[in-house]
Amino acid sequence: MESRRAAVFRFGKPQSIKSAIVTITLFSIVVLGLWEFGDVNTYSFSKPSRIVAVLITDHARLIKAAAMTSRYVLTGLLVGGLLGFVAGLALGTISAVRTVAAFGVALPLSFPRTAAFLVVVGYFGVMSDRSVYAIAIYMTAALVGFMTFRATRSEIENPTHPEVFDGAVMLHRTRWSVTRVYVLPLVLPKSFTAIMYVASTIWPFMIFAEPTGAPSVSGIGNYVYDMFQSGRWDHLFASALVVALAGLATTAVAYLIQVAVLRRY
Repeated sequence: MESRRAAVFRFGKPQSIKSAIVTITLFSIVVLGLWEFGDVNTYSFSKPSRIVAVLITDHARLIKAAAMTSRYVLTGLLVGGLLGFVAGLALGTISAVRTVAAFGVALPLSFPRTAAFLVVVGYFGVMSDRSVYAIAIYMTAALVGFMTFRATRSEIENPTHPEVFDGAVMLHRTRWSVTRVYVLPLVLPKSFTAIMYVASTIWPFMIFAEPTGAPSVSGIGNYVYDMFQSGRWDHLFASALVVALAGLATTAVAYLIQVAVLRRY
């Protein structure tokens, strides 16, 4: 009881989920009310009612554009996530190639993705969606590969459960068996966390990627760029909202897949 009182004194009384939801809801209502009825520059900042009107009247084109962009996003997450996970796991468990190859995993991660995208566009050429596919795969593979490698080596060198790790080594002769029984259940959550991070950032990145790498594609990135070029701010804010919701939805799907996969363990 005394330790609990000391914790409350240091950090404050923990807020319940119910009160947090009420607080966030009230704050959002106040902000939207001030935005809608306040003295706001409607040329640069469209009112919420006008944004909602665009979502209703132009929903078909927005859905079609988001569906087009989802091809790049989902391909990048699936292919890049698989490549990164396999590469990171192999580097973490196969000592013969780890020292040299680890730099190959870390270097792409440290190279800014915007700069890497320009290199990819220069190689594949503009007016083609191959460059957008390539950068989406690169973004996922680089991060997932690095996170998987780091998590794998951490669990082998400093096991979270040393007694379980020693038991797995004694019971299973092959390196893959030990990896499957002990390493995988601990590494998978961190790898999925990396995938979810990319899922939340890759959608906004498409606003830059599509106009640069595939300007002829009618995706949500080019939709945003076209609205910006034409000064149609109502449509710009509506498409930005679609991008945000798509990022949250993709992250949620990745989380549900993680839950389904981890249930096996």
